[in-house]
Amino acid sequence: MRNKHKSAKTPVVAVAIRNPRREPRVAVDATNSDASYPIWRVSLMDLDGPWPWSLPAAKLQDIQQKLSTFEGMTWAEIVGPRHHTLSTQSVCKKARDRLVELNQDDAADLLFSFAFSGKERLVGIRTGREFRILWWDQLHEVCPSTKKHT
Repeated sequence: MRNKHKSAKTPVVAVAIRNPRREPRVAVDATNSDASYPIWRVSLMDLDGPWPWSLPAAKLQDIQQKLSTFEGMTWAEIVGPRHHTLSTQSVCKKARDRLVELNQDDAADLLFSFAFSGKERLVGIRTGREFRILWWDQLHEVCPSTKKHT
């Protein structure tokens, strides 16, 4: 006989709720660095060179936010007219000389430039999926452009 004080239990059903903003993990081809996501390295940041990192906190925060955005993109999605490799011939003499001083002149053909706003560029060495940050080029001096507003 049932106890009158006990209520009838309703079965509980677990429902899996999927987060629509969550994206599935994608396998990355280790042999194709363009299909991979960038990794930032800061050990080569040139703190004493012609393009110093003595920037206001707001600018450093802006750079950090932009790099965070790039972390969600593959190199194939990043590389284009605004973000591109730099040829050794296009880089100014001051930059080539500084690479020699830093013992990085063998990486001159691996230089890569991220365009920020206006003339501002983040320049570093790209090897595979790694981007080793070198310079904050505020005035677009490392690889001067003849185009307007760049």
